[in-house]
Amino acid sequence: LSTAQSFDSEYPDCTAVFRELVRSASLVASAVTGRKSLEPNCAFVLLTKMMNHAVASFTLVRRGLLVDAALTTRNALETALLLELLCKDPSRCVEWSAGGVFRPSDVRKRLAVLPSVEIGELVVEVSSDEYEDARFAYDWLSRISHANVESIRHAARKGAGDQVELTIGGALSRPEVIALTKIIGSCCLRALLVCSAAHAPELLHRRAFRELMERVHGVKVEAGA
Repeated sequence: LSTAQSFDSEYPDCTAVFRELVRSASLVASAVTGRKSLEPNCAFVLLTKMMNHAVASFTLVRRGLLVDAALTTRNALETALLLELLCKDPSRCVEWSAGGVFRPSDVRKRLAVLPSVEIGELVVEVSSDEYEDARFAYDWLSRISHANVESIRHAARKGAGDQVELTIGGALSRPEVIALTKIIGSCCLRALLVCSAAHAPELLHRRAFRELMERVHGVKVEAGA
Protein backbone atom coordinates (compact mmCIF):
# COMPACT_ATOMS: atom_id res chain seq x y z
CA LEU A 1 0.00 0.00 0.00
CA SER A 2 1.50 3.28 -1.11
CA THR A 3 1.48 6.05 1.46
CA ALA A 4 1.67 9.81 1.04
CA GLN A 5 4.93 9.86 2.98
CA SER A 6 6.61 7.26 0.77
CA PHE A 7 5.38 9.04 -2.35
CA ASP A 8 6.76 12.41 -1.26
CA SER A 9 10.10 10.76 -0.51
CA GLU A 10 10.30 8.86 -3.81
CA TYR A 11 8.71 11.49 -6.08
CA PRO A 12 9.69 14.93 -4.75
CA ASP A 13 9.68 16.32 -8.30
CA CYS A 14 6.03 15.36 -8.79
CA THR A 15 5.05 16.75 -5.39
CA ALA A 16 6.73 20.03 -6.36
CA VAL A 17 4.65 20.24 -9.57
CA PHE A 18 1.39 19.98 -7.66
CA ARG A 19 2.57 22.44 -5.03
CA GLU A 20 3.47 25.04 -7.68
CA LEU A 21 0.24 24.36 -9.57
CA VAL A 22 -1.86 25.17 -6.52
CA ARG A 23 0.15 28.36 -5.95
CA SER A 24 -0.26 29.53 -9.55
CA ALA A 25 -3.96 28.65 -9.68
CA SER A 26 -4.57 30.54 -6.44
CA LEU A 27 -3.08 33.68 -8.00
CA VAL A 28 -5.38 33.47 -11.01
CA ALA A 29 -8.47 32.58 -8.97
CA SER A 30 -7.90 35.52 -6.63
CA ALA A 31 -7.57 37.85 -9.63
CA VAL A 32 -10.78 36.79 -11.41
CA THR A 33 -13.13 36.16 -8.50
CA GLY A 34 -15.81 38.70 -7.70
CA ARG A 35 -16.13 40.09 -11.24
CA LYS A 36 -19.59 41.09 -12.43
CA SER A 37 -19.38 40.13 -16.11
CA LEU A 38 -20.15 36.66 -17.43
CA GLU A 39 -16.80 35.74 -18.99
CA PRO A 40 -14.57 35.94 -15.89
CA ASN A 41 -17.23 34.18 -13.85
CA CYS A 42 -17.29 31.28 -16.31
CA ALA A 43 -13.50 31.20 -16.12
CA PHE A 44 -13.57 31.17 -12.32
CA VAL A 45 -16.05 28.27 -12.21
CA LEU A 46 -14.02 26.19 -14.67
CA LEU A 47 -10.74 27.08 -12.96
CA THR A 48 -12.15 25.84 -9.66
CA LYS A 49 -13.42 22.64 -11.28
CA MET A 50 -10.08 22.06 -13.01
CA MET A 51 -8.16 22.41 -9.76
CA ASN A 52 -10.53 20.11 -7.87
CA HIS A 53 -9.81 17.42 -10.45
CA ALA A 54 -6.07 18.12 -10.23
CA VAL A 55 -6.09 17.87 -6.43
CA ALA A 56 -8.09 14.64 -6.66
CA SER A 57 -5.50 13.25 -9.08
CA PHE A 58 -2.64 14.14 -6.75
CA THR A 59 -4.43 12.55 -3.79
CA LEU A 60 -5.01 9.32 -5.72
CA VAL A 61 -1.53 9.20 -7.26
CA ARG A 62 0.06 9.55 -3.84
CA ARG A 63 -1.80 6.41 -2.74
CA GLY A 64 -0.81 4.51 -5.88
CA LEU A 65 -4.39 4.42 -7.21
CA LEU A 66 -3.24 5.13 -10.75
CA VAL A 67 -6.34 3.89 -12.61
CA ASP A 68 -8.58 6.18 -10.58
CA ALA A 69 -6.05 9.00 -10.95
CA ALA A 70 -6.24 8.55 -14.73
CA LEU A 71 -9.97 9.29 -14.60
CA THR A 72 -9.58 12.48 -12.56
CA THR A 73 -6.61 13.52 -14.72
CA ARG A 74 -8.80 13.13 -17.81
CA ASN A 75 -11.41 15.30 -16.11
CA ALA A 76 -8.76 17.93 -15.36
CA LEU A 77 -7.55 17.87 -18.97
CA GLU A 78 -11.09 18.13 -20.32
CA THR A 79 -11.88 21.07 -18.05
CA ALA A 80 -8.60 22.86 -18.77
CA LEU A 81 -9.24 22.69 -22.51
CA LEU A 82 -12.76 24.06 -22.11
CA LEU A 83 -11.41 26.87 -19.93
CA GLU A 84 -8.94 27.69 -22.71
CA LEU A 85 -11.68 27.76 -25.33
CA LEU A 86 -13.97 30.06 -23.38
CA CYS A 87 -11.08 32.43 -22.70
CA LYS A 88 -10.04 32.46 -26.35
CA ASP A 89 -13.59 32.60 -27.70
CA PRO A 90 -15.64 34.37 -24.98
CA SER A 91 -18.75 34.49 -27.19
CA ARG A 92 -19.26 30.84 -26.26
CA CYS A 93 -19.68 31.67 -22.57
CA VAL A 94 -23.36 32.46 -23.11
CA GLU A 95 -23.99 29.04 -24.65
CA TRP A 96 -22.00 27.22 -21.96
CA SER A 97 -23.58 29.09 -19.05
CA ALA A 98 -27.04 28.30 -20.46
CA GLY A 99 -26.29 24.59 -20.23
CA GLY A 100 -24.78 23.99 -23.66
CA VAL A 101 -22.89 20.73 -23.99
CA PHE A 102 -19.32 20.98 -25.26
CA ARG A 103 -17.96 17.57 -26.23
CA PRO A 104 -14.23 17.16 -25.46
CA SER A 105 -13.40 16.20 -29.05
CA ASP A 106 -15.21 19.29 -30.37
CA VAL A 107 -13.36 21.52 -27.91
CA ARG A 108 -9.97 20.15 -28.99
CA LYS A 109 -10.83 20.53 -32.68
CA ARG A 110 -11.96 24.12 -32.15
CA LEU A 111 -8.80 24.99 -30.23
CA ALA A 112 -6.65 23.42 -32.94
CA VAL A 113 -7.97 25.95 -35.49
CA LEU A 114 -7.57 28.81 -33.02
CA PRO A 115 -3.83 28.50 -32.33
CA SER A 116 -3.42 32.30 -32.37
CA VAL A 117 -6.00 34.79 -31.07
CA GLU A 118 -5.97 38.40 -29.94
CA ILE A 119 -7.11 38.95 -26.38
CA GLY A 120 -7.16 42.66 -25.66
CA GLU A 121 -3.70 43.94 -26.51
CA LEU A 122 -2.16 40.47 -26.30
CA VAL A 123 -1.72 37.82 -28.97
CA VAL A 124 -2.01 34.34 -27.50
CA GLU A 125 -0.39 31.73 -29.71
CA VAL A 126 -0.42 28.00 -29.05
CA SER A 127 0.83 25.43 -31.51
CA SER A 128 -1.85 23.11 -32.87
CA ASP A 129 0.55 20.28 -31.93
CA GLU A 130 -0.32 20.98 -28.29
CA TYR A 131 -3.90 19.90 -28.93
CA GLU A 132 -2.80 16.82 -30.83
CA ASP A 133 -0.78 15.92 -27.73
CA ALA A 134 -3.91 16.55 -25.67
CA ARG A 135 -5.88 14.17 -27.90
CA PHE A 136 -3.21 11.49 -27.46
CA ALA A 137 -3.21 12.00 -23.68
CA TYR A 138 -7.01 11.91 -23.50
CA ASP A 139 -7.15 8.64 -25.45
CA TRP A 140 -4.46 7.08 -23.25
CA LEU A 141 -6.25 8.15 -20.07
CA SER A 142 -9.54 6.75 -21.39
CA ARG A 143 -7.96 3.37 -22.09
CA ILE A 144 -6.63 3.24 -18.54
CA SER A 145 -9.82 4.37 -16.81
CA HIS A 146 -12.22 2.10 -18.70
CA ALA A 147 -12.74 -1.48 -17.50
CA ASN A 148 -10.69 -3.18 -20.20
CA VAL A 149 -7.56 -5.34 -20.24
CA GLU A 150 -5.19 -2.38 -20.51
CA SER A 151 -6.77 -0.87 -17.40
CA ILE A 152 -6.15 -4.10 -15.49
CA ARG A 153 -2.47 -4.00 -16.45
CA HIS A 154 -2.13 -0.72 -14.59
CA ALA A 155 -3.42 -2.37 -11.41
CA ALA A 156 -1.09 -5.37 -11.65
CA ARG A 157 2.56 -6.14 -11.14
CA LYS A 158 4.86 -9.08 -11.83
CA GLY A 159 5.05 -11.65 -9.08
CA ALA A 160 7.28 -14.68 -8.60
CA GLY A 161 7.98 -16.67 -11.74
CA ASP A 162 5.18 -16.29 -14.25
CA GLN A 163 2.69 -15.04 -11.68
CA VAL A 164 0.96 -11.68 -11.88
CA GLU A 165 -0.21 -9.93 -8.73
CA LEU A 166 -3.32 -7.75 -8.79
CA THR A 167 -3.07 -4.95 -6.25
CA ILE A 168 -5.81 -3.66 -3.98
CA GLY A 169 -5.08 -0.34 -2.35
CA GLY A 170 -2.61 0.94 -4.89
CA ALA A 171 0.90 0.44 -6.19
CA LEU A 172 3.30 2.97 -7.68
CA SER A 173 4.77 2.75 -11.18
CA ARG A 174 7.15 5.54 -12.06
CA PRO A 175 6.32 5.86 -15.81
CA GLU A 176 2.60 6.24 -15.07
CA VAL A 177 3.18 8.63 -12.17
CA ILE A 178 5.41 10.82 -14.35
CA ALA A 179 2.95 10.75 -17.27
CA LEU A 180 -0.01 11.74 -15.08
CA THR A 181 1.98 14.52 -13.43
CA LYS A 182 3.18 15.95 -16.74
CA ILE A 183 -0.30 15.85 -18.29
CA ILE A 184 -1.85 17.70 -15.37
CA GLY A 185 1.01 20.16 -15.05
CA SER A 186 1.22 21.09 -18.73
CA CYS A 187 -2.50 21.33 -19.49
CA CYS A 188 -3.31 23.30 -16.34
CA LEU A 189 -0.35 25.64 -16.86
CA ARG A 190 -1.48 26.44 -20.40
CA ALA A 191 -5.05 27.05 -19.22
CA LEU A 192 -3.83 29.33 -16.42
CA LEU A 193 -1.73 31.38 -18.84
CA VAL A 194 -4.59 31.79 -21.32
CA CYS A 195 -7.00 32.63 -18.51
CA SER A 196 -4.57 35.24 -17.18
CA ALA A 197 -4.13 36.74 -20.64
CA ALA A 198 -7.89 37.09 -20.95
CA HIS A 199 -8.82 38.30 -17.48
CA ALA A 200 -5.70 39.25 -15.50
CA PRO A 201 -2.81 40.08 -17.88
CA GLU A 202 -0.87 41.71 -15.05
CA LEU A 203 -0.18 38.20 -13.71
CA LEU A 204 1.73 37.04 -16.78
CA HIS A 205 4.98 38.45 -15.44
CA ARG A 206 4.67 36.64 -12.13
CA ARG A 207 7.46 34.24 -11.28
CA ALA A 208 4.99 31.51 -10.25
CA PHE A 209 4.16 30.52 -13.83
CA ARG A 210 7.81 30.18 -14.80
CA GLU A 211 8.51 28.11 -11.70
CA LEU A 212 5.60 25.81 -12.51
CA MET A 213 6.84 25.39 -16.08
CA GLU A 214 10.34 24.57 -14.81
CA ARG A 215 8.92 22.02 -12.38
CA VAL A 216 6.88 20.32 -15.12
CA HIS A 217 9.86 20.17 -17.48
CA GLY A 218 12.08 18.96 -14.66
CA VAL A 219 10.07 15.79 -14.01
CA LYS A 220 12.03 12.83 -15.40
CA VAL A 221 11.11 9.20 -15.96
CA GLU A 222 14.36 8.08 -14.35
CA ALA A 223 14.69 9.06 -10.71
CA GLY A 224 17.43 11.62 -10.21
CA ALA A 225 17.93 12.12 -13.96
